[in-house]
Amino acid sequence: MRTVSPEPLRRSFTCPHCDTTAVHKWANFDSVLEIKDNPDDSGYVGELGASWSDMNHRSSCPRIFVQYDGLRDWGVSECTNCHGLTIWHNDSLVYPEACPVEEANEDMPQEVRSIYGEASQVFTRSPRASAALLRLALQMLLQEILGSESSGRIFNDIGLLRDRGVRPQIIKVMDVLRYNGNESVHPGEINLADNRDDALLLFTILNMIAEEFFTMDARLDELYQRIPERKRVEVDQKRLG
Repeated sequence: MRTVSPEPLRRSFTCPHCDTTAVHKWANFDSVLEIKDNPDDSGYVGELGASWSDMNHRSSCPRIFVQYDGLRDWGVSECTNCHGLTIWHNDSLVYPEACPVEEANEDMPQEVRSIYGEASQVFTRSPRASAALLRLALQMLLQEILGSESSGRIFNDIGLLRDRGVRPQIIKVMDVLRYNGNESVHPGEINLADNRDDALLLFTILNMIAEEFFTMDARLDELYQRIPERKRVEVDQKRLG
């Protein structure tokens, strides 16, 4: 299932508690005790981009009157699947500190998986930092793929794989990951990774690269071993003959 990044007042997104894309019920933070009694079954109390103060006036959910106006900048949503709560301050997710980053490919080399994990941990606070870490992960992945032939430079290593006849689509996604990670370490420059959904896409790209160079080979080897040895020998002999 496609992951949908959490955003304030978004009707449905991937819950950081249960990792399920589900409808979320929204309410003002001061009405959190009443959220399950929300008469608005749509679970949506405003349009994307609406402020919490707008939601106060337009929401049909019950509210508890409070004297402290500071709470007006806070909101809460409840997942209709697991009933877990997300807490927001203006447009920032405060709780839980989680994100719908997909799991790293199991066949990804361990050191690369470790960097991937670091990138997922900082994603909520800084998509740009995630992009920079994923660029490092790509560099390490290329070194694993090329071994002693790796130059240690992403641009050159991608070019080497292109010259070897690697599928153009894979070369393209490598370049996207390289470019976004590189731009993320240059101050004052705008890049795609500043957008949460675009930054999430970079995680998917890294997994696709691991799938191409590690998972696919492992699966093909497994399938080959399932072929009766006699038939494998016959095919090898025909090729040699």
